[in-house]
Amino acid sequence: MENEELDQNSIIRDFREFEKQSWDKWQSLYKQIKEDRKFIAGDQSDEVDKKLIGDNVTECRLNIVQNAIRTITNTYLPNQYKWQYEDQPEVTTKADEFLSDIDNNTACVEALQNAIGTGLGVLVFSNDFDIDGSVKNCLYSIADVTNVRLDPVATKLNFADAKRAAIVELKPREWIEDNYGTSMFTEEPLIDIEDKSYDHKQLMPLVTYYLKQKDQIFVFKMLGTEIVEQINLPYSYIPVVPVFGEQIWEGKKQTYTGITKQMRPIQRLVNYAYRQLILRCSKAPKNTWLTDSESTEGYGEFYKNSDISLNPHLKYRGWSAD
Repeated sequence: MENEELDQNSIIRDFREFEKQSWDKWQSLYKQIKEDRKFIAGDQSDEVDKKLIGDNVTECRLNIVQNAIRTITNTYLPNQYKWQYEDQPEVTTKADEFLSDIDNNTACVEALQNAIGTGLGVLVFSNDFDIDGSVKNCLYSIADVTNVRLDPVATKLNFADAKRAAIVELKPREWIEDNYGTSMFTEEPLIDIEDKSYDHKQLMPLVTYYLKQKDQIFVFKMLGTEIVEQINLPYSYIPVVPVFGEQIWEGKKQTYTGITKQMRPIQRLVNYAYRQLILRCSKAPKNTWLTDSESTEGYGEFYKNSDISLNPHLKYRGWSAD
């Protein structure tokens, strides 16, 4: 699209082509990320577990994966992110002030946690309103990175050579009607995504499309069949920065992974051992009482829970020769 005019039809066509190429390259990673997120949240059983322990056995989990993510993240925290500009100390100082801002620092940590846990975090440079109403530059971390479309042909690790990027927000139709009106609702919208798993009756993709052309960065908000907003950014690079986990090979394809995928066998082993320990403890011998039926009449509840109660007294009826 280098020599095309920035008209609406060519931009939408360019986005559709880019989105398909990006999805084709990154969808396997996104699938793994979704599985890893479920695993971190505690959904840690699969068909192998069911064959080994049965369908009706109570599961017991001790989530060590989540602790591992926190531990690895904490090792990075003393070494804050920094940008160094040679022979430009004043620029370096400004960059340090920007990154040390509590909100920007939190965004960096969130992206780092995503990269450690599932293999990918994404930071975005943007603008926001400060407390006094002024506009300030800021960083934010994309919560669901599977809604980001990265340049499939970028080669640099920080994607400084990226020409395109997109962020997809799946918005409820009520929200779209309130903000853009009902004219956006069409049976066959031009602006759609390759991931068809969302509910098309309830949701619509609102796309923020970044395009670098002739050393200029253009941003387009697209919805339904049209571009609803267009701005130029005073940046040299696409302001969508991926933070990758560990680089691995899957067959002939290079991709990324987090600690979750690597720790699945360990987590499974811990869950098995934890479950066995709980079962053994629950089946440990209880206190046994041999008494005359009349001596404990009316006090059965006291004896039934005597091995777990904190009450040191057990009531009984006095013996009588009668």
